Amino acid sequence: MRFFLFVIFFIQSLTFLYAQNKDNVEAPFDVPYGGFKQGNKRGVYGKPFVVRNKDEAMEIAKKYFENKHVKFGIVSERRKFFIIELLDENDNLIDVILIHKRSGRIRSIY
Repeated sequence: MRFFLFVIFFIQSLTFLYAQNKDNVEAPFDVPYGGFKQGNKRGVYGKPFVVRNKDEAMEIAKKYFENKHVKFGIVSERRKFFIIELLDENDNLIDVILIHKRSGRIRSIY
């Protein structure tokens, strides 16, 4: 019985310590997985909208990464999405994102 109580206490302690330290870890770069920022043309979160050209795709990417220190590289267009390269201050490739034409969702593919 004591061993069982010890195991439960130990697991709860580890869970508590993990939750305390989890917020202190700072990720250098947030990777988008289906997110987008709400703008004046966008409706309620999750409502799809059509992205018609590269300029609109760049506007979405700039809005999403507005507080990050990134530059944008090559923008290319495919049938269903736009591909945009994200670069750091030294022009090193740090991510490649897709912006879906029918929903405006952003995905990381790098």
